[in-house]
Amino acid sequence: MVVSYERKADIFIVFFCYYLYVDMLYGYIYTEVRISLFPDHN
Repeated sequence: MVVSYERKADIFIVFFCYYLYVDMLYGYIYTEVRISLFPDHN
């Protein structure tokens, strides 16, 4: 039971880090596209 709980915790941490990475990546792409499309609004 403890092993399965630790495994679930590891999976949760991995998915959480993956979510943060994707969120940061999309935020960076959105900022770059906005600056390149609207250079006078940055």
